[in-house]
Amino acid sequence: MSRSKRQIQITGITCAKSDKDDKQRAAMRERKSVNDKIKVHAASDDFELPDYFAHPRSGQYSFAKDGKYFHAKPSPKVMRK
Repeated sequence: MSRSKRQIQITGITCAKSDKDDKQRAAMRERKSVNDKIKVHAASDDFELPDYFAHPRSGQYSFAKDGKYFHAKPSPKVMRK
């Protein structure tokens, strides 16, 4: 892999390796809030699931990696994997 290089000049803004932990916590929070809202309505006979549009990855600006950056003229170091 010594010759492996990125094909596109886009990199993450911070040095964090992954957003996995942050995404898991956000999804867990979202599932809990949806379940709490459903439990209130589940006792009735004419139960219909209301539409919820909150994205499970909401709050992504508090994540470890909060965006990507496009390098117009990248150095060779940036293009290494």
